Amino acid sequence: MKSSPRLLILSLVLLTAVTVLAKKRKKDPTCDAKNIPNTSRVCRLNGVIVTPSVRGEFIKLTECTWNCNLGCKWVGGPKKRTCKGRPGEWKKQQRSNGQYQKSKGIQCACRSCTGGPGDWPGVGASADCTSGPPYGAGTLCNYPCGPGYTTGSGNRQRLCFNSIWRDHVSDLVCTDIDECAADIDNCAQVCTNTDGSYTCGCNPGYVLNADGVSCDDVDECLDNNGGCAHDCDNTVGSFTCSCLAGFILADDGLNCDPEPTGEMPTVMPTDSP
Repeated sequence: MKSSPRLLILSLVLLTAVTVLAKKRKKDPTCDAKNIPNTSRVCRLNGVIVTPSVRGEFIKLTECTWNCNLGCKWVGGPKKRTCKGRPGEWKKQQRSNGQYQKSKGIQCACRSCTGGPGDWPGVGASADCTSGPPYGAGTLCNYPCGPGYTTGSGNRQRLCFNSIWRDHVSDLVCTDIDECAADIDNCAQVCTNTDGSYTCGCNPGYVLNADGVSCDDVDECLDNNGGCAHDCDNTVGSFTCSCLAGFILADDGLNCDPEPTGEMPTVMPTDSP
């Protein structure tokens, strides 16, 4: 069976394309992209960031830098390697003696944290974690501002770093909430704002109850007759003084002066019980 001219031409074209591609691959040596577990990679050629070809290869002299993923610990191996020019072969960055060392590449340890992140001093255990439990390496736990504060800026985080919890970020700015000004306190009478909280008090003539928020009237007459020379009358939140017949209340509101009749009134002593 004879081949048609069209089929023969097509075969020659395909053969030529394969030959050209083979020569090009021989002319431009490549390295297989190294996908190392638990790492991220950035590669550059002549200072420009590059990605693998569709065949998963880098061309010669491509320099790649590997870093362990967040939460993983570098335990060995080179972080930078350069494409040597044969598939699958990379070489470590040149040593001071000019020699290159073969290696499997960077090695990262990524053990999980067995327990929770714990409390943040002064904040409590209200951590919001990105995952867990269990908590894998790289788990981040966020700690909000404590009660009485609002978040201003920044973050407060702990990171599971190869089985150990570490303080990762600690630049959280918390702003005090003025509960008194915001009228969100429980005080019956007087509210005083404090850092992260507030305290309650009472107006003159009242005493703060054991609950720390309510106030009871003080009977001033029970303490030294309220300072009155004659009679003491308790009122809600205060008291008043009054005088016996023949006397008038002095300007100080406590003492009694004789009425201006020209005669000194006589105060009859009370009978002893």
